[in-house]
Amino acid sequence: MSDAPDGVRDLFSRLADDRFNLAVVGRFNRGKTSLMNAVLGTTRLPTGIVPLTSVITAVSYGSHEEVFIEFEGNRLPFRIPLERLSEYVTQECNPGNDKRVAVASVRLPCELLRRGFYFVDTPGIGSSIRENTFTTERFLPDADAFVLVSSYDSPLSDEETALLRHIVPTGKRLFFVLNKQDIVSAEDGRRVRDYVRTRLRELFGPLAPSMYSVSALDALKADADGLTRADNGVAQLRDRLVAFLIAEKQSRFLVNMVDRMATVIYPLPNSSAAIARLNELRRHLQKHPDDGIETVSRPFSDERRISTCTICGQIEHQVFSFLSKFQYDIAFDERVRADLAERGGLCALHTWQYHGLASPLGASIGFSLVLDRMAARLRSVTDPLAPHIEKLRVAEDRCPVCQVRAQAERRAVVDVAASFRMHVETPSMPTVCLAHVGLIIDELKDAVIARRLLAHEAELYERLSEDMRRYALKLDGVRRDLTSEGEQVAATLALSLLAGNYSVNAARKAG
Repeated sequence: MSDAPDGVRDLFSRLADDRFNLAVVGRFNRGKTSLMNAVLGTTRLPTGIVPLTSVITAVSYGSHEEVFIEFEGNRLPFRIPLERLSEYVTQECNPGNDKRVAVASVRLPCELLRRGFYFVDTPGIGSSIRENTFTTERFLPDADAFVLVSSYDSPLSDEETALLRHIVPTGKRLFFVLNKQDIVSAEDGRRVRDYVRTRLRELFGPLAPSMYSVSALDALKADADGLTRADNGVAQLRDRLVAFLIAEKQSRFLVNMVDRMATVIYPLPNSSAAIARLNELRRHLQKHPDDGIETVSRPFSDERRISTCTICGQIEHQVFSFLSKFQYDIAFDERVRADLAERGGLCALHTWQYHGLASPLGASIGFSLVLDRMAARLRSVTDPLAPHIEKLRVAEDRCPVCQVRAQAERRAVVDVAASFRMHVETPSMPTVCLAHVGLIIDELKDAVIARRLLAHEAELYERLSEDMRRYALKLDGVRRDLTSEGEQVAATLALSLLAGNYSVNAARKAG
């Protein structure tokens, strides 16, 4: 009973992490880390023939590359550059895990990881370093799904078969990968695959997992050469992982969380009612696995970065440039001061924007004549009613900055609409706030492109919503350290997309 609070806190922390542990397991020297590099499109994780130490390497999403080394005991974790990862996880640099590393947490800017996958590279089993096997076995209960990597040179070893026997009763999803297809002939490869399929049917029955034949080495070479090699099998595996991520990951994660919660609650007194409710929830999740799961038409590209509205940005730049020159002109050019006085000054919004740029001396020189003219107009009012006084305020059609803003908006809308036509099928489509979407659609005059624009905008909102929920959950779970840069700015970006830039769109109400 005394352990229950710790167990509950651990569960809440796991929810806050939004972590779905996809454990990559298998014998040493199967190319597990090379496969992870190939799937993630990187070469940053250290590989080699010498077995890794007994260290779990968890690869998750981060706005930029970084590594946190967590130690056993009470020693505080610290950050290292990714280039130094091998110093802590390889047998060559950390023999027998002398440094007592518990977990090496690697963060990479990869879209496959952003939506909750934690690729967990486990130490290879079956090597002479027995602690490697023990570390992997201890981690298995924390895995939510498995990628078991075998290879064509010695498929399905005794150790890997034992792992499969452990996985079968859990019901967790398994992706079985045969690596190193590049080392066998077509005929030998067929024989190996037939043998493995037979063994998988013997172990799993009709629920035998699919098998993926790959060459991580060929995939990495193709990526290095900038080529697309469909025959290396990695693209098919990656596509299947993405499909699993979109359609199944959330429900399986929740089922696993229900099971863990039941384990924590079971020893408590009077827990039978709670256990019954958890069992009912588990049955519901298994019966309706897609309830509440967000789906998207296509994965959000790593090349795509959400920013503030492109049109608002161009308008803001033009207004700033105009005001920077204008605050100088009204201080030194009598004709500009006279024109400003005749207009009655600037609208309220742009008056304060001018104030942010000008010095007290410049404002005193530039606006003194405006005050004189306004005083004369106030004295000339014969019928002191509110509507007459309101007419003295500067409307948008009389404010020179509002006119600059309108011209800049029109040019930006035309430019961005042209960009949408060019890049409608690519990740480089610009970001547009809700205030400008309608103007873009009017300019496009193309229903097909307009629908793609709306779908693109919907993806932006969905992505930001996910980041905002993750940020809130991690702060509630006291896991602020796990928040990515994208999650930290998501709320600000979301509001800017809903309302546009204040300094730009508030001008619409100036008159």
